[in-house]
Amino acid sequence: MRLVKENVPDQIGRWLMNSRPTLVLAVSKDALGANITTIAWYSPVVDLPFTLGFSLHNRSYSKELLVSHGKGSFNILGVAFIDSITGPGFTTGRDRDKAALFNIPVERVDDIPIVSSAFASILFDVVDSVNLGRSTWFTVSPTRTMAHEEAHRDGILTLSKPEWQPVHHLGEHEYVVMNNVHDWQKHTSYPSPNKRP
Repeated sequence: MRLVKENVPDQIGRWLMNSRPTLVLAVSKDALGANITTIAWYSPVVDLPFTLGFSLHNRSYSKELLVSHGKGSFNILGVAFIDSITGPGFTTGRDRDKAALFNIPVERVDDIPIVSSAFASILFDVVDSVNLGRSTWFTVSPTRTMAHEEAHRDGILTLSKPEWQPVHHLGEHEYVVMNNVHDWQKHTSYPSPNKRP
């Protein structure tokens, strides 16, 4: 491989460092329903027992709720729901219902909110958290995984429907959808009325 020593778009670095699908985090607001936010960058931490890690800004309402409740869900939605994926990350749910604002259907499983339109959801417990100054790093352990019956076969996600193609965050308002190894489409999403240019 020949390395070209010149500046390349920052999105390439972001894509290489985060090829995982963008997640929608749902955390209980008790009687007020659920708070929804976007988690673009996260990482597996340990294989056995399987744990994941991600961070939330310390001013985030979702961070407060996650510390208080100690559990939540990750939800994977496809490109058909791009505004439901991206919008909650640009808007606070402290004084509003983001599920209603972005038309995100929510239900509860084991008293944990999940996004009904997700093709897969992972319920989790928080096992550790570390304050990093501006943000808090959470380590979570999945307690239950669910997927649409047509979205998997023999334990492998097949994503047989085009609208289930995962959305990947490149930074700012830029997202990419991988349909296969050689076919991708870039999307720009400004779903929040407070963040439109």
